[in-house]
Amino acid sequence: EAMGTGLRVILPKKDSVSHLLEEGVNGYYFYDNEFDSKLEQIFTQNQNERSREEVVAFNAKFSYSTLVDKILNLVR
Repeated sequence: EAMGTGLRVILPKKDSVSHLLEEGVNGYYFYDNEFDSKLEQIFTQNQNERSREEVVAFNAKFSYSTLVDKILNLVR
């Protein structure tokens, strides 16, 4: 849900979620001992970053409608 609204997310660096982010574009991965530093990184970032609208567009591949379309195309 956060990704759909253009919020960057912070996820644990695990194989099960490795396909969800492009590091620094729509979120960040963290290892067990670096959550606090990743949070600080996000709050102190440069303002030249992608806008929220750009992140929403980038994350469109994870929308429910996109996923449903992909599933329906597979079963057709």
